[in-house]
Order: sequence, then C-alpha cells, then structure tokens
Amino acid sequence: MLRVVIALVNFNGYESTCEAIDSILPHMGPDDSMVVVDNASTDGSVSRLAQRYPTVRTIALERNGGYSGGCNAAIDFALREQAQYVLLANNDILFAPDAIERLVTTAQADSGVGVVVPRIYYSEHPQRLWAAGSTISSVTGLTSQRGMDFEEADFPPEPAPIDLDMCTGCCMLVRTSMVRVVGPLREEFFLYYDETDWCWRIRRAGFRILLDDSSHIWHKVSGSVGASSPTFWYYLTRNHILFVHLNFPWPNRFLALLHLTMVLSPHRVLLLLFLRSPRQALAVIRGGIDGYRTVLAEAVRSSGSP
Repeated sequence: MLRVVIALVNFNGYESTCEAIDSILPHMGPDDSMVVVDNASTDGSVSRLAQRYPTVRTIALERNGGYSGGCNAAIDFALREQAQYVLLANNDILFAPDAIERLVTTAQADSGVGVVVPRIYYSEHPQRLWAAGSTISSVTGLTSQRGMDFEEADFPPEPAPIDLDMCTGCCMLVRTSMVRVVGPLREEFFLYYDETDWCWRIRRAGFRILLDDSSHIWHKVSGSVGASSPTFWYYLTRNHILFVHLNFPWPNRFLALLHLTMVLSPHRVLLLLFLRSPRQALAVIRGGIDGYRTVLAEAVRSSGSP
C-alpha cells in the first residue's frame, strides 16, 4: 500500500513544475509516489515532463478542469492506488526537505485528522509569511490567511499543531479515508473558494484540519492567473456567492449576500476603477451576475419548475 501520493496540478507551467518536483524527489519515502495532473496544457508539459522525469506519473486531462478538477483527478488516482494520503499542491511551490515527512507524522498521530497543511512563505521573500492556515467569517463568508505578510520573527511558529477552521488549497495533505466520507471538491468552483467549500464540509463531517507550523514551503503567489487579473476577480466574486448559497443557513446567507452585493462588490468596483483597472472591475460585476444566475437556476431546478 502506498503511503502518500504527492500530486502537483499543472497548467502551462512546465518550469515551475520542474522546480517543485526537484524540491520533492530527493526526499520521498520508499512508499510514496508522485503524479502530475496536467490541465490540458498547450506548452508541451506532458511530453516534456515524461521525458525529464520517467519515475513521475503524468495524468493528462482532455480539458482544463481548474484546480478543483485537477485535484479530483489526483484524488481518484490515490484512491485507486489505495494510498493512505494524497498531498494536493500547486505546481508553483518549493518544499523544505522535511516538509512532507512532518505533515505525515502529524496526520498519523490522530485518525480524526482529515487535512494537515504547512506554514507557507513567499518565494520572493523567504522569511515573510503568506499563510499559516486560514480563517473564515460565518457572517460574511470572507476568508483571511493567518499571519499574512508578517515576517518570521513577528509571527513565530507554534510548537504544536493548531486546529483550523479552513486552509488554503495551495498545499494540503489529505487522508483518503476522509474523502470517502466527505466526497471530493466541487468542480463547479473551478478556481477559488473550492477549498473553502471543502474545508467547510470536512469540518461539518467531524474531521480536524491542522496546521503543522514546523512544515515549511515557499509559494510563487498567483503565478497561474495573475495577482489581480480579471480571471481572479471573476471567480472570487462568483464563487463567494456559490459558497455562501451552498453552505450557510438562511439568516447568515441573507446577511452575507447582502454585504457582498451592497458593500463589498461596489467597493471593489470603485477601487479598481480608481486604479484604472476597468477590465477587473467588469469582472467583479460579471462574477456577481453569473453567481446569482447559477443560484437562481439551481432554485428553479429544486422547485421542479420548467
């Protein structure tokens, strides 16, 4: 039986994927396996990776399923291989030599742990935190990353694992037996809020999500879609609506969507216009329209209306 399937999700990111693989391969255990899930790249990633890393399995998807679709393909592979864990990771990260081993050790200490995540730093600023786990508001549905932009000395690691409400999907060690209970990620999210929705369901099913502050990785932030691209703003807005609709009870859902529609989105649009980013501002509006359109379509289906 495999211990860990280490899975990187790649989309036209051959060079970054190679750097990630090079940071992992020398430190894998004898019962570990690595797979790259390619989201229909057009840069020749599949053939180039197969030639450069013959021991790394490549799963070539016929269409770009987004991060959630890529992760689900990796989860399916890990379940078929009967692995104990699957490590789901962006391709634009670098691992400390002992990062994966520390995550596994923490997960094995308690069978009720569904997910363990590492402490994540900016690759451009190796001592500056990007995330030490995440939090979510049950009122607005907004998420935030613990310790973001703090220097290491100002936000030192905790000596023991920390329970989290949620985590970023950048790097997650996932117990496969938990997936059989909770199910995979919802692929309709495509990008952003997919891990938020998953974490919400994981916690609701009674599993723990832990931060192992002694496990460290470095992240090239927003390398795939851009730090403030129209794609980012569209999916962030649309999926915020979907997440709240799918998971919040009615009073919280109403307040969260009211805040998003009347306060947060107008603020974002005005700020982006002030910053001379009209395409991004339009993406926020389109994301809101499509989010509510999806919610309305689901309500019509649920009511049995034609």
